[in-house]
Amino acid sequence: MRTRVTGILRLLGLQAAARRIYRNGAGYIRDSVWRFSPRSVKEDNCLPVPPPSLCFLAADSYNPLHFLSSGRKGAVTVRRLLQSAGRPLVGFRSVLDFGCGCGRIARHMRDYLEGISFIGTDIDPVQVRWVRGKMPPFDFTLTGPSAALPFPDGNFDLVLAVAVFPWLDETAQLKWMEELGRVLEPGGVLLVTLKGENRRGELSEEQLEAFDSGCPVVIEPGSSGTRYCLSYNPESYVRHVLADGFDVLFFSPGGSEDTNQDAWVLTRSCGEAAGTESI
Repeated sequence: MRTRVTGILRLLGLQAAARRIYRNGAGYIRDSVWRFSPRSVKEDNCLPVPPPSLCFLAADSYNPLHFLSSGRKGAVTVRRLLQSAGRPLVGFRSVLDFGCGCGRIARHMRDYLEGISFIGTDIDPVQVRWVRGKMPPFDFTLTGPSAALPFPDGNFDLVLAVAVFPWLDETAQLKWMEELGRVLEPGGVLLVTLKGENRRGELSEEQLEAFDSGCPVVIEPGSSGTRYCLSYNPESYVRHVLADGFDVLFFSPGGSEDTNQDAWVLTRSCGEAAGTESI
């Protein structure tokens, strides 16, 4: 029944509107209950916890406890992956959290970034508006949906893009990779997570055929930038196409534990090819 209704809405061009109405309604109800919750459940480690509607946008769950636990695991994973790549977090000076949302991972990294500049950016004005000023000394800024960031060339030596690219179509992924490379200094590091081999069970036989041939698979490309667009990237495609202009420092299939996505630690090419490692 649900599939039939979805098909009818798609044919009528009302699917996006119906989804928006449903999510807004569900979020409003949960946020209304949240307002009357004890203050003790609205703070964690002296930081405010976002309401359920924002938890959903950032962590695909209305449960604030899930938002907190997944962000904590994400922060631990980021540190572990950088350490495994031979580029520990303490060695960086300026970090960009691309697609920061309302600070799901950032809130758990403050203790490890003392003396390091940290900027989070996202295209969602609601999440950015909420998180601004809540996690000093971190700064959060809004960016547009086009692949253009308000930062000069080579402004960062580390960019995090955790659970962002799986919701972008192929064109958007390629444009954003180029832009992230622009704001990285030569030799800087990009940590990006992608849906890969361990998510093949989510694909149809036809989609698997394309995936196994080395082509990216995108479901609902017209919804790029939302969680309804699902992108799957084969390893060969990432190495030879998506990560063009980068060298692979470390590849961990399914290594992003909080997202169950492949983890790639890349470095902006400096003219000489770097060796590759994978686990």
